[in-house]
Amino acid sequence: MKLSAILSAIPTALSNAAWSAVLAIALLVASTASLAQVQRLDKIVAIVEQDVVLQSELTARTRSIAARFANSRGSLPPPDLLREQVLEQLIIESIQLQMAARAGVRVKEAQLNEFFLRLAAERGLSPEQLIAQFNAQGQSLAMVLGDLRRDLTLQQVQQDRVGSRIYISDAEIDTFLNSAEGQFWRQPSLNLRHIQINLANDADPATVAATTKRAGLVAEKLAAGADFAALAVQYSDGPTALDGGGLGWRRAVEFPESLAAALKNARPGTVTAPVRGAGGLHIFKVEAVRGGDQAELVGQSKTRHILIKPSEIRSNAEAREMIDALRTRIVAGESFAELASEYSDDLGSKLKGGELGWVFPGQMVPAFEAAMNATAVGSLSAPVETPFGWHILRVDERREQDMSADILRNQARSVLRSQRYPEELDLWMREIRDDAFVSLRD
Repeated sequence: MKLSAILSAIPTALSNAAWSAVLAIALLVASTASLAQVQRLDKIVAIVEQDVVLQSELTARTRSIAARFANSRGSLPPPDLLREQVLEQLIIESIQLQMAARAGVRVKEAQLNEFFLRLAAERGLSPEQLIAQFNAQGQSLAMVLGDLRRDLTLQQVQQDRVGSRIYISDAEIDTFLNSAEGQFWRQPSLNLRHIQINLANDADPATVAATTKRAGLVAEKLAAGADFAALAVQYSDGPTALDGGGLGWRRAVEFPESLAAALKNARPGTVTAPVRGAGGLHIFKVEAVRGGDQAELVGQSKTRHILIKPSEIRSNAEAREMIDALRTRIVAGESFAELASEYSDDLGSKLKGGELGWVFPGQMVPAFEAAMNATAVGSLSAPVETPFGWHILRVDERREQDMSADILRNQARSVLRSQRYPEELDLWMREIRDDAFVSLRD
């Protein structure tokens, strides 16, 4: 079955879940078709480690770039130089993709589907309209998904390799927080929900009027007390619609100026009027505010645990039996600390009687954190399995701690890392290019 036949059979409106299925079928058809086709011999233009760059790849990428800048005079270098630059780009991509293959990096279908739907939403288009746009540019859905998969794979490799090269010291964080830029970033974070009603930037007046009327209807319902999350599911065209429009914690300064102005000085419970921005009309609800001049109280649990890991000589079932036996001994009156020191496989806490200290949200894997939160102070948890093995834990104390200073420093570290990332990425790419075996062919 041809991909065009699949796409022609798609209904005019599909849910995100249905689109995920369509995209998965498109990928399957594309891969099957490529295997079934008889390929004519292609010229090799470069050997890169264990891979090659083909003339067809070079030609396709060059044409794609030329088409993108077709209406921009003087934007492209002469053809020979452009070919050289594109070839170098393909070589560096090949090196990274081979790294990804060796490291077992895989882009999940859910990631690909989410990225495609977000791309459509960012452009103020439905998935169908985005496909039509790509088709008008001579790109099939299968080609687009293949490019997205490659780009996401490259991103994962880069973030893993480059991120580990960047170290931010405490002194650098102090300097940043005392700078004008640091003061800017100390603005409060907002926990936001969002309704986006798509409206293309070049929409005609009638479409603008109809879309504005629809957004006004949503605003009226919200003013009358309707649930924001429910209306987001019903009306929003944004990528988080099915999550009730939840955007998580964001700063107003992270949005374009028109949207940031609507969120300035917002308080918990604030619902903004519809605001025109990239992709359409936007309505926000502020669920909570943190940072700035506000204390950030975070619940912490003083916890100790015993970990028993499965191994080559201990099956998972045997590890569970052992943790059960240790729990029984503690319930019978034996010392948790002594048993942790003798039996726990967590070397970091073993010598401290299983003591983990004050644990704050997000520090532990979800299964452990859920068990810890469900365990009363002074009580012993049931055995809990995590990717590390089987645990039992005891919560000795709980408290609420003002973590605003720690949160602020972590945010500053993230800003500094993001600022340093492009330079470090460029340096890393030049290093892997210099270290790779590359043979160019005429």
